[in-house]
Amino acid sequence: MKKFLFIVILLVITFNTLYNITNNTDSVYFYEFPLQPDSDEWKKLKSHVEMIEVCQIPKNILESISTEGLIETVLNYPNLGDILAYTDYLKGFKSVYKHFNGLQELYKRENIMQLLIKKYKELNHMKIPDLELHNIEWMRFYTKMVGLEMILSQKFLLKKVDLSKKVDLLKETVKRFENSDKTIGYSVKNNKGSFYLLDNLMSSLDYEPYCKEIISENFNSMKIVFKNTGYIPEELKQKTLKYARSFILEYEKESDNDK
Repeated sequence: MKKFLFIVILLVITFNTLYNITNNTDSVYFYEFPLQPDSDEWKKLKSHVEMIEVCQIPKNILESISTEGLIETVLNYPNLGDILAYTDYLKGFKSVYKHFNGLQELYKRENIMQLLIKKYKELNHMKIPDLELHNIEWMRFYTKMVGLEMILSQKFLLKKVDLSKKVDLLKETVKRFENSDKTIGYSVKNNKGSFYLLDNLMSSLDYEPYCKEIISENFNSMKIVFKNTGYIPEELKQKTLKYARSFILEYEKESDNDK
């Protein structure tokens, strides 16, 4: 009976796919997942494996979704919150990547960074939902922010990005830590995803003062604390921000001189 029910759900998903894809001049082409965690059908699923299986995007649809729409699709993936189940968000991200074909497809697309940065700026300046810890809309928003930061922070992606885009993203990431308006972004209470992005961005820039600091025993021990506990030592955060601001200033000064 359980197997039969699961097959029925999959058939419903396939049928509904025809109605859950939008493609016109007024909207982004994206995939709307037929089952959502707050639906009765979702509650009937018996395991996390089933939750993963019902959220796979049919191949013919996956390959036809626009890149901008695919970003939106990935950020609305019902199991994106699996990232938050790990103390080390990178492990959580790798788990989502391994099990979700939408995220795998996203990294196959060319020139995705510009669209990802555009989306990051959009979310970073949005008014967040109610800040109550267990508020569903707040949690969805927070999950999107963390998910996008982890997508952006992957080293293999940053290696392909030109310097101007890295600096643009670096400026936006620094704002995460300077933002005093708790109604914008996702507040500064938990910016672990932001630090992953900041740290990997700085590491990818080959900035000599930062590189010298990063190999120091003290700096390295603080990064181990962050990785193992999720806690960002204040000294580590402030030092990384200091080098990020210095790099931005030097880049802008050099850019002005070249004009």
